Amino acid sequence: MKKHRLVSLLMVGILSTQVVITNALESFSDTTGHWGKATIEWAASQRIVKGYPDGTFKPNGKVTEAEFVTMLLNFYQEAPNGGNWPNNYYDVATKAKWPIYTKEIDRKTAVTRKHVAELIAAGNGTNYRGNEAIRYLLINNLAKGKGTEYTLAAFHGKSPMTRAEAAQFLKNLYDAGRREMKPVVPSPTLPPTNPPTPATLPLDPVSQLPLEELVDSVEMKGNILVGKIPQIPKGYNLSVSYHSKIPFTKPVSIKNKKPGETFTLTVGSEGGYLLIGFDVDNEGKSTAIVRLPEMKVEWGTD
Repeated sequence: MKKHRLVSLLMVGILSTQVVITNALESFSDTTGHWGKATIEWAASQRIVKGYPDGTFKPNGKVTEAEFVTMLLNFYQEAPNGGNWPNNYYDVATKAKWPIYTKEIDRKTAVTRKHVAELIAAGNGTNYRGNEAIRYLLINNLAKGKGTEYTLAAFHGKSPMTRAEAAQFLKNLYDAGRREMKPVVPSPTLPPTNPPTPATLPLDPVSQLPLEELVDSVEMKGNILVGKIPQIPKGYNLSVSYHSKIPFTKPVSIKNKKPGETFTLTVGSEGGYLLIGFDVDNEGKSTAIVRLPEMKVEWGTD
């Protein structure tokens, strides 16, 4: 009798083990061939993210703030006990002093990569906002740009976060050992991010940050290029010029414009590039080229 009972217990143990393994290797019908497949399966096995009832994950679907706050708190194992979603998660985030939206409509809107950076920075115990939050992630290797560059422009902070990207950001935290939520405290000023691509000019710590901010602000609206003037360091000059493939060169009018004001430029269908540079008494300090219309950035190109 005891022998039969032992066999039964062993069978239960084997079946239980099989169930655990099946859950750990759970896959979704729409992630085959997707770059984030392995990461998505990891996040699902950790109960950080969930799929949909039809067996899909929708890896390229957009993430709302409510969804990412939920994922991040699940990652930290700080999920609330009971309550109505997402208010129960927002109660935890509010007590943690995270930079969350207060309006319900904003919480249901696709969240930007920049705002996700702010939330992750807060989870790590810092109060960085905007580009500072992005730079915090880049400097600490918690994220990179779209592609291989570790720059503000390559990060595409204004772009919406996808579900696959959200899973990857959380996997980055896990791999870096940032697995515990920390209380938010005032944080020190960060150094400029150093573009990893070869540059003809050495990194200038004074002008590099405003250069990155300007490049990050540049966007195309139809055939109109729009950019925002950064805070120009004392003693520095900023120059912006458009170089067409025709070819011809056209300086962009930025004289008398104040920080935060925008400049515009009509770009021909032939394309070209935008050359942005800071100098002191005509000595180049930092430069960047933005290829148009593909918006590819080349740092330090003189």
